[in-house]
Amino acid sequence: MRTNTLPLCAGGFTMKRNLITAAALAASIGVGSIAHAGILDINLTRSGAPSETGFDNWSTATDNALPSNLSIDGLTLSVVDINNGSTLRSIDRGSTTYAGTFDNLTQTWWGQTQASQSSGGYITIDISGLAAGDYSFTSWHLDQKDQTGQMKIEFSDNNGGSFNDVVSSFDLVPGNESATAPVVKSFNFTSTGADIQVRFRNVGLVNPNSNNATAAFPVVNGFSIVPEPSSLALLGLGGLLIARRRRG
Repeated sequence: MRTNTLPLCAGGFTMKRNLITAAALAASIGVGSIAHAGILDINLTRSGAPSETGFDNWSTATDNALPSNLSIDGLTLSVVDINNGSTLRSIDRGSTTYAGTFDNLTQTWWGQTQASQSSGGYITIDISGLAAGDYSFTSWHLDQKDQTGQMKIEFSDNNGGSFNDVVSSFDLVPGNESATAPVVKSFNFTSTGADIQVRFRNVGLVNPNSNNATAAFPVVNGFSIVPEPSSLALLGLGGLLIARRRRG
């Protein structure tokens, strides 16, 4: 396996990548793990928490503090909107009971807090510098303690001018308060080259009668963006697929 530096877009930024055939990619990362092979693999975390292998940490210094913008290979990530004047929550649960592939990823999460259990809370993440093309977006959602709300995912391809529902309402913790694996959600999108924005929105509580005033959160542990085959062809990669680039 060799490491090459390839141009990603006309803007000229480059990215170190391992190039392997489609068959080798499928064998190496397995069914259902294709999103862990992306242009971006982001762990939303707190300073001092462990890093998930193959992911870049996007950290906040403390709870209730906004993160600094994150720049990776010509892409810039920022939190641009949190509704109702509320704050970004960042929680580190410590060592987790979920013994899976992404146990460090699911140890920490970002959320948005409101003063009550009313629905509607959201976080909006902006990504600029993404080349025009077709991509898939995957995100992981798990709190192993007490987040039991319902949430959905909205998307804008015009710098936040308008949003579409791309993932309909789902239970953050499916029917209980002791999840042992994350909820994983994916959608496809087309980038025009303008900023894209992804909004994680709370829409209700699974169990409004529980003594759980913090259940009106959208919660996200991390996300990944992967180019679709059509975009890979535009990048001049022929029959090769892009696997995980090595983190230094």
